[in-house]
Amino acid sequence: MKALKHWNQELGARGEEHVAHWLEDHGVIVVARNWRGADGEADIIGDDGERLRVVEVKTRSSGLYGHPLEAIDAKKYRRLWRLGQEFRASFGAARSVVVDAAAVVRQEGRLHIEYLADVRP
Repeated sequence: MKALKHWNQELGARGEEHVAHWLEDHGVIVVARNWRGADGEADIIGDDGERLRVVEVKTRSSGLYGHPLEAIDAKKYRRLWRLGQEFRASFGAARSVVVDAAAVVRQEGRLHIEYLADVRP
């Protein structure tokens, strides 16, 4: 079981790295990764010049456990939004906060991203 947990953490880290590069390629500056606040951890916090984007990344190696975006429910959305507000207050950022979701799925040995901007419950 320990090896499976390590493999899942490694896959998750690769997915987050892939999304961070994708964001930068799309004009979003990654300002924090794995940022911890009072309410937990935000995978990525980005700045698109207008808004702070709190990005939740879900990575899967198969569809066995459902689509990755199914793991982001209203409770998780609220927690991520609060983390964004906390980050904004901590660093004096004047931008509004939105929550984005990125699904990373490994298919045929490659990672594919499905990105949803400004998700809401």
